[in-house]
Amino acid sequence: YIGQELNDKYEDLLFKDINVHLLQHVSAHWARPEPFLHDLATYPHRIPELADIAAQYLNDYWRDNDLVRTHRLWGWKDPRNTLTLPIWLQLFPEATLIHCVRDGVDVALSLQRRELRRLFKNSDVPTMLPPLIPRGYALWKTYVRQGFEIEHRYPRTLRIQYEDMVNDSAREINKLSHLLAIENLPHIDAVTQSILHQPTPRQPYEDLLVEACKWLGLIHMGDVDTVMRDVS
Repeated sequence: YIGQELNDKYEDLLFKDINVHLLQHVSAHWARPEPFLHDLATYPHRIPELADIAAQYLNDYWRDNDLVRTHRLWGWKDPRNTLTLPIWLQLFPEATLIHCVRDGVDVALSLQRRELRRLFKNSDVPTMLPPLIPRGYALWKTYVRQGFEIEHRYPRTLRIQYEDMVNDSAREINKLSHLLAIENLPHIDAVTQSILHQPTPRQPYEDLLVEACKWLGLIHMGDVDTVMRDVS
């Protein structure tokens, strides 16, 4: 179970909205996480305070929608969890974390494509500024660094590479099944393939942009562990 109301990215709208609200407490958002991370690091007492706020949102929603808490396996997906995990772990200390990491250059390109399109749309969603590869890559490093820190502190974490999930979903699903002690998943391959999509191929001009950013030292190539070690 991953939520009652999902968006087109299979993200639970309730938890996504709570994450947005938590970030807004210090005028932060998904593309500007620095004030939020600084606030938690500087004022640790804020973590239980924000956890109380998140719990109130959940309790109100469950009451208003006549929902009961379940003992079956459930979870939710939202990239903002990488930022707000210290808060959620206050509420769900026995949770199992799935840290899905994608190649940083591909993330930066994907963000540039999306954010450039958003410049021409009326949307309440905060945008990444500037909507360019270097900023997307820097944002990726911030998120991945946070995820790595959680991995080191929290043993019940499994890291999965996005590219591995796309190329060999059966193997990666088996890893998840073993970690979560799930057996006999019917039709899981068909379900997984219906959700996963092959990444958008790079255009020739994007390859040129990537090479220029690499030459200027704005991005780094290599596997995620090597890149994060080199830029730390």
